[in-house]
Amino acid sequence: MRAVTEFPRSPGGCAYWWNRAVYYQVNVRGFVDSDGDGVGDINGLRSHLGYLELLGVDAVWMTYVFDRTVTGEGSELDPLAGDLPSLDRLVDEAHTAGLRLVLDLAFGRSVLNGPDSARVIADGVSFWLDRGMDGIRLGAAPRSAEAIDDDLHRMLELALPVFDDYPDAVLAALLDERWYRDPQVRPPMHLGVDMRFGLADFDAVQVRRVADSVLARPGHGLCPSWSLGRADRLLPTTRFGGGVLGRQRARAAALVLMALPGSIGFDYGEELGLPNAETIRNSAVRPPMLWEGTEPPFGFSAAPGPWDPWDSDWAKFTVESQLEDDSSTLSLYRNGIDLRQRLWDSQDHDVEWYGAPEGCLAFRRAAGGAICALNTTGEAVRRPPGEVLLASTDLPEGELPANAAVWLRGQPQSGNAQFSRT
Repeated sequence: MRAVTEFPRSPGGCAYWWNRAVYYQVNVRGFVDSDGDGVGDINGLRSHLGYLELLGVDAVWMTYVFDRTVTGEGSELDPLAGDLPSLDRLVDEAHTAGLRLVLDLAFGRSVLNGPDSARVIADGVSFWLDRGMDGIRLGAAPRSAEAIDDDLHRMLELALPVFDDYPDAVLAALLDERWYRDPQVRPPMHLGVDMRFGLADFDAVQVRRVADSVLARPGHGLCPSWSLGRADRLLPTTRFGGGVLGRQRARAAALVLMALPGSIGFDYGEELGLPNAETIRNSAVRPPMLWEGTEPPFGFSAAPGPWDPWDSDWAKFTVESQLEDDSSTLSLYRNGIDLRQRLWDSQDHDVEWYGAPEGCLAFRRAAGGAICALNTTGEAVRRPPGEVLLASTDLPEGELPANAAVWLRGQPQSGNAQFSRT
């Protein structure tokens, strides 16, 4: 069992724990149902903390624990998700396991119209920090899953002073390109999760453009933070084309994500390569977490169902079926998270880019460590020289296959026509 290590604020800025963490976003209602009512809950999450330890993440980002937006002190959980005593037990056990908890908290925009808006927001935030939350991701409802707008900016300004009394807690929000236009203005938060990586196509040019945009603007005062998640809840396997192709691309994108400097986050199920399912209305829906067994709901709940549109074909995605499979997506994530923490200095945010064939990219963290190379084309290319540390797929001798990524120990050699240094 890991114990939570205290990382007090320091002049180093990006030394704070939240700037180097691996976040695991959990929709509590879709993770584990502990009481058989067909809806996931806090006790279900608590019962599976061991899985998150095994995965190697640092913090759990909890969503869908409220049944409505906060208009007062914010102490009312969704009864289907649990109650305050169950949350207190989760906090205690998560911290004992070395996991931090970040709570998704959305205030109604009408709060800003009242004369006591500052008090309401301060009280709502401090209530949860007093109960042991290690951070708050603030949103403005409706549209709380979207990036900062003027209302949320004002809420963040009102919430930030509260954190002076909680020096090891983080205030976070979602960002897009609007908040990089003036590099001298620091958004009123500690952590800004950039949404653009999750919107980029599987295209080397787009991926590098987003990375350059974030890394080239240190003046905004926030350390890089990346996510493959999207507000429309499309999982990477689905948005990259679905099926085998979508899964190949999602695995490659995950390696690029884990190689970038700063903090990273991914949604539950991404580490299993889960796709979205289609309903009879052809709308994409996210499956609940798939744990074990050969029939729906695969260990998520004891409720009888029905569990359409999932069927026995989904058994190949369960944790149980992937845990001991070295080639599985779950093993790729576990190995990637572990290597990420050992290969790179968490405070090093400089990236060196290398020349690459069209449709490919390669970069190396400036302070050393591994090289990450990505091939987004439909054809294999010559692989950069170096010892293979981790790959998103099997690698033929000397090649980087189509729709694949690799981590290498070494440095592209000068004069290499395909992966030469820029």
